[in-house]
Amino acid sequence: MDYPGMPLDDKRKANPYTLIDSPSANKAADPEFPQIIKEAYQVIECTWNDSFDLHDKIDGQGDAYESHYNLVIDDLLVKERYVPGIEKGEIFPNMPIFCGFRANRGFWFAEHDAPFTVALPTVEGTELQSVSYMANRIDPNVHFTDEACKRLTGIPRPFMQDAFKGIVAQAIAEGVTEIGPEFLKKIGAERS
Repeated sequence: MDYPGMPLDDKRKANPYTLIDSPSANKAADPEFPQIIKEAYQVIECTWNDSFDLHDKIDGQGDAYESHYNLVIDDLLVKERYVPGIEKGEIFPNMPIFCGFRANRGFWFAEHDAPFTVALPTVEGTELQSVSYMANRIDPNVHFTDEACKRLTGIPRPFMQDAFKGIVAQAIAEGVTEIGPEFLKKIGAERS
């Protein structure tokens, strides 16, 4: 997924890790199989079992579906120096337990202690892109224009998702498929 304001090519250039072929012979020979991170203390190599469908319709979100994937673990690769830590509780890598870009709010990390967040970097246009990304994921049949998203950037983040859901619900009720500044003015006038 593209973090708003940072194209995938820029992310690749900024990647501090070394990508190498898998030590598993069948995976190294397969050009479709992704490379692994050399610096990783552990790599779980999986294949996707797509022999059955795991898609559930999300209630109240039009034709939106939640997808689940059945992964088969093929290989568990662990750096040799960490094997005693896993087997006997000795040397264990100091690492984040969880990290990622979540809920359009920031990059989240959790170490062995309480989770913490790191604010998003300031990139010109990021706020608009982030709001547009969040708003246009509510319902695939309802689109927010950039002009509408500019007006909505002032909504506090904790309330943004609920505000967008309310706007989309009203748009659907009125048969509106594109939300622009005029529709937002109309909603504002009705709520005043």
